[in-house]
Amino acid sequence: MTHRRIEALRRDIVTPRFVLRPLTRWQMLRLQHHYLKDEGIRALLTLRRKPPSLWQSFRRIGRANGRTRFHHAIVDRTTKAVIGIHSTRLTPFRTANFEVILGDRTWWGRDVVPEIRKALIIVLVRQAGLEQMLNRVHSRNYGSVLNYGKLGFEHVGTSHMAAYDEFRDAPADFLLFSLRGDALRRSVDAWEKEGALVAA
Repeated sequence: MTHRRIEALRRDIVTPRFVLRPLTRWQMLRLQHHYLKDEGIRALLTLRRKPPSLWQSFRRIGRANGRTRFHHAIVDRTTKAVIGIHSTRLTPFRTANFEVILGDRTWWGRDVVPEIRKALIIVLVRQAGLEQMLNRVHSRNYGSVLNYGKLGFEHVGTSHMAAYDEFRDAPADFLLFSLRGDALRRSVDAWEKEGALVAA
């Protein structure tokens, strides 16, 4: 499947509290490399004790191309500060998956991810015709698991011993979450009514 350009994802996307601002690969690299120096973030995301090299970070993020991969800074509308980063990747069969790093710990537990994801998903469904959001998350990343529940995602599978958790010195399971079909469309309708997307 060939993806057309999604112009709305190449512009600012505004939610009630945040702006998702498009980033180049180099801007994304600088922010991600900085955030992954935080051991607490690595324990939830990469499961590795050692921070990645600059080259490893570069390979990890991929190039934003306007069709299948998009990078955004999460900007606090009040302070104008960048508090995190978000990546969106489109795969065949009208599916998208996400990755987020909330680098500013003062925002942890304050529903940043559900808010920005609602706006992104509205854009992906309304302007790109996507039919499924599919994501994999470390089973002990309790904040992410909770966020998927808040967004109405369904747990559709588990990859047992899919990676090695260097912090726990043990194999790690990953959970697969999906939001698709009628449930996705109902969620988008409800989020639009509540004003989740201010502008795109």
